[in-house]
Parts: sequence; C-alpha cells; structure tokens
Amino acid sequence: MASLRLVISESLVLCLIGGLLGTLTALSILYFGGMAIDAEGVTIAFRPSFEFAILGLELSLAVGMIAGLVPATQAAGMKIRQNLSS
Repeated sequence: MASLRLVISESLVLCLIGGLLGTLTALSILYFGGMAIDAEGVTIAFRPSFEFAILGLELSLAVGMIAGLVPATQAAGMKIRQNLSS
C-alpha cells in the first residue's frame, strides 16, 4: 500500500509542476502577447483569467491521478525493495 501512495504522489507532483509551468507560460503569453481571432468582422480577444488558470491546474492534477493509477496498482503488487531495484 505504501508503494501505491508513493507512485500516485510522484505522479501528482510531476503533473502539478508541469501544470504550473504550462499555466504560467500560457498566462504570460496571453498577458504580454495579446492574442485575438478575427473572422467576418467579429474579433474575439483572449484574456488571461484566474478561473481558467485554476481549472487548468485542477485538470492537470486529475490527469496525473488517472495516469498514475496503472503504475501504482502494478507497484502495489510488488515489494518495495523489488520496486526500487527495477
């Protein structure tokens, strides 16, 4: 059971780091670059939003949890010493 928590925790930390980097990059591009779509006389400007930033981080953590389930269940069936050596 300790292996399961360890692998899930690792997956969540890695996805949180990636989600933070991606969110900060996207927000800075939107804030400093000012992107917009113009079609048929209608312009849609993309503006950075705190709510969407939080949603992106939540989505990143959810993907990390789902992606870590298979390796975590595989690791739970093995002994910790065997996990660390492989």
